[in-house]
Amino acid sequence: MKNFYLSAKLFVSLCLAGFTNTAYAQNDAPRVVIPLDQGTTEKATVELLDDPFFYSFNDGKPTHWVTAGTVTQLKAGDRYSSDTGFGVGIETAANVEGCLKQVIDLNRTGKEVVQGDELECLVHYSTIESKRREGPFRLALRWLDAAGNELVSTEKDFINNPDIYFGRMKAYGDLKFRTVCPAGAVKLEFALLVAPGSQVRMDDFSVLRLSDKDKTPLVAILPQYRTMMGEVGQATTFPIALQGMHLSADQTPNFGGTKSSSVMKLDVEKLPKNSTIKANLTITPQVAGVYVGSNTYKLHFSGADAENSGSLNLTGYFKKAGTTPTIKLKSGQVREMSAAPNKTDEQLLDFDIKDVITNVNLALKHDANSPFRIDVGQYYYATSSGKLYHRPVKVTFAPRKAGVYEAELRVSSVLADTLVIKLKGVSEAATSADLVENFTDNRAMDSRFTGDAWKGYHKFDLGYWKLNGKWNSKSNVTLAAKDTLYYDELVANGVNTLQLSPVSSAAKCTAEYSIDGGGHWKSLTVGDADGKYVVGTHRPTLVRFVSSESVEVQRVTISPNTVDERETFDKIEEAMLKDADSKPLAVLNETFSDLRHTRILGLKDWQNLTIRGERPFYAWQQKNADQSVVENEVAQISFLKYGVEDRREHESWLISPTLSYKNAQSKDLTFSLMYRNQTTNGEELFGFYIITEKDGKATPYFLDISQYVPAGVKLEPDMWFDYRIDLSKVEGLAIDDKFHVAFSYYSPVGGNATSLNFMIDDVTFGRTDLPELSVDNDFIQFVFRPGQEMTPQPLNIYSDRTTAPVTITLAPSAQKKYFKLSHEKLPLEGGSIAVGFKSNDSKTHAAALLVQTRGAEPIIVKLLAQPITAGISDVAGGDEDVLLPIVSGSELTINGKYQTYQLFSTDGSLLQQGGYQQRIDLSGVQPKVFVLKLNTDKGVRSFTLKR
Repeated sequence: MKNFYLSAKLFVSLCLAGFTNTAYAQNDAPRVVIPLDQGTTEKATVELLDDPFFYSFNDGKPTHWVTAGTVTQLKAGDRYSSDTGFGVGIETAANVEGCLKQVIDLNRTGKEVVQGDELECLVHYSTIESKRREGPFRLALRWLDAAGNELVSTEKDFINNPDIYFGRMKAYGDLKFRTVCPAGAVKLEFALLVAPGSQVRMDDFSVLRLSDKDKTPLVAILPQYRTMMGEVGQATTFPIALQGMHLSADQTPNFGGTKSSSVMKLDVEKLPKNSTIKANLTITPQVAGVYVGSNTYKLHFSGADAENSGSLNLTGYFKKAGTTPTIKLKSGQVREMSAAPNKTDEQLLDFDIKDVITNVNLALKHDANSPFRIDVGQYYYATSSGKLYHRPVKVTFAPRKAGVYEAELRVSSVLADTLVIKLKGVSEAATSADLVENFTDNRAMDSRFTGDAWKGYHKFDLGYWKLNGKWNSKSNVTLAAKDTLYYDELVANGVNTLQLSPVSSAAKCTAEYSIDGGGHWKSLTVGDADGKYVVGTHRPTLVRFVSSESVEVQRVTISPNTVDERETFDKIEEAMLKDADSKPLAVLNETFSDLRHTRILGLKDWQNLTIRGERPFYAWQQKNADQSVVENEVAQISFLKYGVEDRREHESWLISPTLSYKNAQSKDLTFSLMYRNQTTNGEELFGFYIITEKDGKATPYFLDISQYVPAGVKLEPDMWFDYRIDLSKVEGLAIDDKFHVAFSYYSPVGGNATSLNFMIDDVTFGRTDLPELSVDNDFIQFVFRPGQEMTPQPLNIYSDRTTAPVTITLAPSAQKKYFKLSHEKLPLEGGSIAVGFKSNDSKTHAAALLVQTRGAEPIIVKLLAQPITAGISDVAGGDEDVLLPIVSGSELTINGKYQTYQLFSTDGSLLQQGGYQQRIDLSGVQPKVFVLKLNTDKGVRSFTLKR
């Protein structure tokens, strides 16, 4: 709320006077404080400024104020406070000073100010930008006589010191100080100057004539904030102003910060208890580094309450002695980048960085929708070790349309000159629709693309190719005998023809194509006299060449078909390949391991169909939540494409090899599924199907997999769930023998309008060695008192035939703030975890533990925490507040009056009995659910209890 900065007693007086901010806003009334003692002649504390909260504006300028510079009326979040009024923004030109000023008449009735009266001034200020390093603001208060001449003020070194500028970047500072009326003064010129070349904000000003009761101790320091650059061992001195008012004694300075007693020196020993002085503060850096936030250097004095204690916060950037931080490009000039529309070019830039003292930032300066991007935005500097962690930055040029593009890569760090690298990229539209690979250069691949799966892959003009032979030079590659030249990009609308150059190479190669993402390949007839092969597909297609002997290739030309010719499919049974596999599998065990991250799956006998759009299922390395560790290798599907608007429908299917229901020794089907990055108001659909095949006809059956999630468990983003479905028990599913497992994903839009993605892992069928899980307790209960941490309860998890770690997931995840797990992952053999609980509220909390390992039936362990006042449900009903039996571990607590008790099993067997006890030992009671009967004065009461 708006801040009057009055004492508590004065605030009471203010309320008694019936004054409110709203009244001031409506009536433009003066801010008057009526004393509690109506009989005294003491002057009341009164506001002297007209419109101190800037309610009134005319033509965008505050009505009661004189301004210089370009003025803006501040609203909403630009103000210091949004409770009342507005604020004032001022922007000044390069050589023009700005100001915000009001001249106060000291002879107004009820607001008289005479010699010796003490005024308390308050300003709230913020710097948006300024060319003046010290800050853009300067106080310029002047006491004036009747002739308009400035009178000498004992506070001049504070209220009108031409050597002291101040400011605070991006946030509001609040400055409170005082001045005493000199003899002969008839006016006070209250002014805040703004340095040239600045943009500032101001709000909530105040000038109070103080009553004697409000002349409380005060310390003021100017400037309040300062940022400085320095070098270890080199002293820097700058002027400051100090003010002490009504202090009980002179005050010695207090310094704060790393080695502050050696870094900070003040040329005055003490702050006088009732005076204003100017001083010089000398800063001599001792340790190189960045001193910001909580690590800033501080100067303050004791003697006043917190709200009246000003301080100086100094942000320091100190370099090592005799050094200058430098950032240079290590490898010389940057090459011009080139890529056809919808293709990419990449280059690595490395830097020689020396003597920096903090992080190094990398940023691109470019137009909107620029085709340039970089893969790192900051190099981290470890303060403790003085080490900078950096690597080459990858610059990617990915134009969407033809043109010449320019950008700047700026590499910067405190105290170092910013390195500016000019980037240029040229994109030329193809003269024809043909995709021509000239093997111009063997380009650097994405740094992530390493390992055995990438052996033999290269990046040439059109993108990624697999070549087990050798790239010799421009337009000169050699294929060994029985080598494969595979183009790793999907031709979305199909391929009309392929052509190899020279013509002689075509006679030594067989051309092949795949319309199901590389699961099945079909060979073409021998190329013609021009080395051309006719493909004739009108749907997403992959192509490759297989050599029969050693051959040299200079160029590959792919002639794609047009989008208008593309085949459309309304039913998956029309789009999929039927009778594609010679022998159905009795066992399937696909882990999606050792594949190429972010590339098409390309799994033998799997159908990876792109029905709409051009995004098939990819191989993917699924990382943990903070993206630091690869947890699983999976199949992933998403239609997101950053920076691209795509309103087309998208649909893709992943269909397993043909499976044999008859030959399978087990009918259990397992797979794991997870989703991430759910689209706001998205309309995407993920589907799971069994597709049967018989007599050349395919029939899809949709299975609602939500029915296989345990009741009460809601799957959340980043949460794997392991499905295990016995196909022999699926109602309405008729499988003669051959069938497929299929996953589908549909979105009405693509590009940046969708973000949801799904990941699939460990698809199996027919296994007789599936793992099993068990626990020693499927219900954990806490009875708690708010604020008290409960003793953790153990849970033993047993496993058999596991091949993956055991995971324990708390659902819903929002309950993690209450229920605490000692482990969220256990080794293959299982183990023990502890479940704890603490809550500061008195609500009942329910959750579940999802215990899983790949291929096993998930186990649910229910968690319940009840406040100790909640009681247990009485199956007989009535008077539940009288008897409150509570089970906690092996102890039963009964709050209430009764004579005898009996414990029965659910089949009626007597387990235990006895006379009145508040706490009953249950260590000898085996059943988890039992019936408690209590004999009371009002009869027998029965409770069903569970532990």
